[in-house]
Amino acid sequence: MRIFFLSHGCTYSADTGGKIRTYELNRFLSNNNSVFQLSVNPFLVNKILKIKSFKININKKYEELIFNSLLLTAYSFLSKVFKFPQEIYLNEIITLNKFPSIQQLDEASVCITSSPWLTEWMSSHTTKNKPLIYAPADILLDFYTDIKKNNKKWFERIKSIELSTLTKATHIITVSKEDKKRLIELYNLDTKKISVIPNGVNAK
Repeated sequence: MRIFFLSHGCTYSADTGGKIRTYELNRFLSNNNSVFQLSVNPFLVNKILKIKSFKININKKYEELIFNSLLLTAYSFLSKVFKFPQEIYLNEIITLNKFPSIQQLDEASVCITSSPWLTEWMSSHTTKNKPLIYAPADILLDFYTDIKKNNKKWFERIKSIELSTLTKATHIITVSKEDKKRLIELYNLDTKKISVIPNGVNAK
């Protein structure tokens, strides 16, 4: 099976909790499947600003394309200058870019994303019958509680983005029972739509 995984930050090298979870998940899935990961990267990579996209073959069946562009880099810079959440308009910025990996998206049997910021773009480029799995590391409304006090408009936008992603998803995977319960409380979701898969440990 071909899996298309969309992330809003590069996984390689896996040096944070969210990156490690994505890396280990896709590495495990690549044992029996072909995994293509598209990472949208308006960030500093290994302390070196890489404006061009580049690909990493993590193993024979798992490759990551780290996508960046001058537009993304400029957007990242502006978000820091004007102090707004970097991801909040990411979908609109990405829509203006021409992705080199639409073919992998078309060929995929299933799409997975850990990022609600890019779900709109993904859903607009996939057929309606293709499964979309949402596997968040955090609940956005809880992660951005400080924004609710400072900018109600941004907070409402974050809420609408999270709700849209949860609605579009064929299935949702949370890292804990508490996160599952919280999503149900916030958005009145069907409990059968959510599975809990805790973070694992690589004993090797």
